[in-house]
Amino acid sequence: MPTLHLTGLTPDLVSRVRAYARARELSTTAGAAQLLAVGLQSVAARTAGATALNASRTPQERSEAARKAVLARYAGRTAPV
Repeated sequence: MPTLHLTGLTPDLVSRVRAYARARELSTTAGAAQLLAVGLQSVAARTAGATALNASRTPQERSEAARKAVLARYAGRTAPV
């Protein structure tokens, strides 16, 4: 199986992956693989849920939900320094 090398990770993220692996008595590689698998499953499930929800909405309801999502994302951002 090919090896995936992730570069550009923050030291905090690397530390969290290593701590996860240690807590489960896994190698860092195996821990990272588990975290990636769980993360991808979570994203797929959320996407499927959103798709199902949008299928039951009218175009106006979808538009309003999208507008609210954009506003929520914008409100969560901090001003540039």
